Amino acid sequence: MLADEIFDSSDQLPEFKLKRYNNAAYSKYLADLECFVEDLLNDDTIPFVRSNVIANRITYDSTPLARQYFALIPLFISTVNLLSPDYEYDEYIMLFIHCSRAMSLSEEACDWSPHCNMPSANYRHRNGMTGGEIFNALVNSIRTEARRFRIKQKIYRRRKESIERFTEYCDYCNKLFEKYGRLSVLRLDLFYKKEFSNSVNIQDVGKDLNRLFSNRRSNKLFANMCGYITKLEYGVEKGIHVHVIYFFDGSKRKNESHIYHAKQIGEYWKETITKGRGEYWNCNKQASEFEKNGIRGIGPINHDQTLLRENLLNRVIGYLTKLDQFIKPKYGTSIRLYRRGAHPSVPKIKRGRPRKTHDRDVNRSNFPNEIPENVVNK
Repeated sequence: MLADEIFDSSDQLPEFKLKRYNNAAYSKYLADLECFVEDLLNDDTIPFVRSNVIANRITYDSTPLARQYFALIPLFISTVNLLSPDYEYDEYIMLFIHCSRAMSLSEEACDWSPHCNMPSANYRHRNGMTGGEIFNALVNSIRTEARRFRIKQKIYRRRKESIERFTEYCDYCNKLFEKYGRLSVLRLDLFYKKEFSNSVNIQDVGKDLNRLFSNRRSNKLFANMCGYITKLEYGVEKGIHVHVIYFFDGSKRKNESHIYHAKQIGEYWKETITKGRGEYWNCNKQASEFEKNGIRGIGPINHDQTLLRENLLNRVIGYLTKLDQFIKPKYGTSIRLYRRGAHPSVPKIKRGRPRKTHDRDVNRSNFPNEIPENVVNK
């Protein structure tokens, strides 16, 4: 298929003004970018192959990789240009940033959009290279640097760590049910107002989190809290933010609205911990909607409510341990991206009728304990 047949050069060129999109859109673009890099590393073909020259115009045959991603390159460049330079991101994203900036594509950003419609167009500022040739050069650079930096091995190890963390947190959650029987599960996102989000760094968030958990000892809001899980993430719009799961002894707070309880904690973060700079999202407000769709995993949950517990593990904890939106501070800064409470002490012998526990089996067949030698040595 000829590349120039994919695009109609008479169409108005798209304007990639990313600031009009929300955080979900940014996340989608970054996810698409990761797919682009992963796909090109699993494919060794040349995206655009010269097929003919007609009236001094080069035409190309194109591969599925070229047809799917060629028009998205300006959007990817614009998206990564909005990321904070203070952090390192997913290996695929960092690889794209490294290679595109080495080719000075980042300087062109949105002005590279003509390449979307004209793979055969020549660009004088690039010594007459065509859009297709520039795309080929970018793909070749990413493949070369991926081998040099052993990107596939790093991704493999991080995926393995993600599965292990998910398994650990599921075990932690099951131990809480084993001890308490009924839990009230609160799920919040804690972040900062837009006017402060750019000036707040990961160390500031770490200090606020430390204060939040230190203050719980003398705050009635956290009475009967039996566990927690937190994860730090970075979003283009939100900046650094925190996903939090709180576990409370449900038998002690059964007469209290879990929605109102989560709101109180959110307000405490907003007004007291961050001194008015903070904001929050109360996920428990959507519990009834989740219930209707059969996916509720927050709010009050009994030890014998199998579906709710599976939703808690697969959807709530699974979301926190997902691979995307990975960040790591630069410059050797040490910060804990994940936190969880201590495992509860469960007596080996209990009085009364034994409780039937619910343990989730995690399929780890694709994540062996050791990385295969043929992967490590590639």
